[in-house]
Amino acid sequence: MRLGVAALGLWLFAAMSLPAQYCYQFSGTGTTGSANAGSNFVAKVNIADPPPSAPLNPGIGYIGSFGGGNNTISVTAGQATKVFNQFGVTISYFTGEDTFLSIVGADLTADAVTIQLSGLGNLLPNGPPPTLPPISSWGESATFQYVSGSSVFQGTIQFVGSCGATPPPNAPSITSGGIVPVYSTGAAVESGEWVSIYGTNLASTTATWTGNFPPTLGGTSVTIDGKPAYLWFVSPTQINMQIPDDPATGTVAVVVTTAGGSATATVTLAQFAPAFSLIDAHHVAGIITRSDGSGAHGGGTYDILGPTGTSLGYPTVAAKAGDNIVLFGVGFGPTNPHVPAGQPFSGSAPTTNPVTVLFNNVSVQPSYSGETSSGLYQLNLTVPPGLGSGDVPLQAMVGGIRTQSGVVIPLDASASTPQLKSLSLASYAASASSVTATLTLSSPAPSGGAVVFLSSNSAAVSLPNSVLIAAGSTTATFTVTTGTVATSQIVILTGTYGGVSVQAGFTVTPATAASPFIELIVIPTFQPAGYPSISTATFVVTPDPGNATFTACIDGCDLGTVLINGTTGNQGQTFTFNALQSTQGVILFAGSSTGLLQISSAALTFTLSQTTSSGNIVLGNVTGTLTVTGTPYGAAGNPVTLSGPISGTYSENRP
Repeated sequence: MRLGVAALGLWLFAAMSLPAQYCYQFSGTGTTGSANAGSNFVAKVNIADPPPSAPLNPGIGYIGSFGGGNNTISVTAGQATKVFNQFGVTISYFTGEDTFLSIVGADLTADAVTIQLSGLGNLLPNGPPPTLPPISSWGESATFQYVSGSSVFQGTIQFVGSCGATPPPNAPSITSGGIVPVYSTGAAVESGEWVSIYGTNLASTTATWTGNFPPTLGGTSVTIDGKPAYLWFVSPTQINMQIPDDPATGTVAVVVTTAGGSATATVTLAQFAPAFSLIDAHHVAGIITRSDGSGAHGGGTYDILGPTGTSLGYPTVAAKAGDNIVLFGVGFGPTNPHVPAGQPFSGSAPTTNPVTVLFNNVSVQPSYSGETSSGLYQLNLTVPPGLGSGDVPLQAMVGGIRTQSGVVIPLDASASTPQLKSLSLASYAASASSVTATLTLSSPAPSGGAVVFLSSNSAAVSLPNSVLIAAGSTTATFTVTTGTVATSQIVILTGTYGGVSVQAGFTVTPATAASPFIELIVIPTFQPAGYPSISTATFVVTPDPGNATFTACIDGCDLGTVLINGTTGNQGQTFTFNALQSTQGVILFAGSSTGLLQISSAALTFTLSQTTSSGNIVLGNVTGTLTVTGTPYGAAGNPVTLSGPISGTYSENRP
């Protein structure tokens, strides 16, 4: 059998494979070599900085556990020597003997220890294990010399405690200044804010929550101002957590507790502690929304804000003037409604204090600032022109407190050529009328505006030759005037800008004459505001000669109120009256001793909705409004105005 330095390492590592045993872990640093089978292998070990004394109970036996055959290990410490010749041999040591102390880690002072090997094996206690010092008590590694014949090799050994057992955990430690807003920096934090704690031994493992806001995660818990925090992520060097709701402000204690002990630090708790989240050391975390579906993420709905390209390992895009962006952060203060810490939330909770965003000290007001999930804020805004290019300094301010310095937003000042996106207007218009049309660009118009040229396929309409969409705007409106047509005509309008054209069509209809009815009878219920409803009135409408105007009588033309010069629209379905034939008419009025109101002015508008017809009779429903002003009939009193909706039925007698 050929053995060398590696063989000694195998033996020492093999001693770690069984539970409740005590050994040294070998790590060689010298040259490799080999020796003949059966020869003695000698390692001289000097403990340069031994651990504290770990006395053993006398009389405890140890078993030499070997792979079989005539394997031996002899250990010499000082003048004492013990030899293990075979598997299962039990030997004892007595008070004052150093033989096994070199194996189990007792205080050897500066004794020179020689180990002679002729086989591989493990040493196990057959009684209660001794008390060993913790690993951290060793200030230095021991050194050894491995001798085989005339060859000498150098190496180190290091105490590892109980082989196969987990070493006791080390106590946690919080880095000075290591409590900051999550994905960010800052000296203060606020109630409900997500923060990170940096340090060592903060957890024995890495663990992530399941969205359940646990107070303990991976064996780690944290309190702030004596209140349990909600943990999102723990690892040996970092904790991400949400601060519990706490009305306190000022310096508060932060305590991290693990199986290894506790660590305490302090942090400033403030009403406002705004901080932008970052995607690297300086760039703000945010997105650019894309209503046209051109984004690289979210199914085309957004781009990630960042330097244009893939320098961060994924596609990012710098913002341009006119882009709608969403910036993310924490600590922007109270919201309405309040979002409790430690509970899931999805929705909108605007900040109660206004937030201002500063691009290179140019102020921009967000269209929205508030929480959209528990502890996470977003700021929605449109990038204005003229802010520069490249990494531009960015801050936000709320409650007089600014976000951290050193944050930048990447901007692209290159011109973004807008495209003509749409032309929209009503689907029809009557002769001798007008309709409003709207032009829309894909992005804000450049400096000087965008001139859109207009044209039509029909002489039945008139429109301007061009429309200016103002700089920075995306829309403009213009008026289309229709001429008189005998038959319906379809008109196509065209808008052109930057070589791109858009179209929209609508129908011009002939002017509609008044409905050729003989008599229109409306039976409504009138509900004047503040008064009982009046349901006995009947309106009788008749066309004037030429069917251009109409007369409406309320409760009979001889005794009732008569409205004259009524007009019609909506293709003969809507009627409007604003003039009285005389001021002698009356209507029912419960506020008068006579039950009547003498009318001095009136206005009536109603719209017909046909439901059925039979022969020359048309039936349907009617809705509208009626306003009358007058004085109580036959009695002194102040003028009274009745105004409110009417609704009921109508019948139309056609020739």
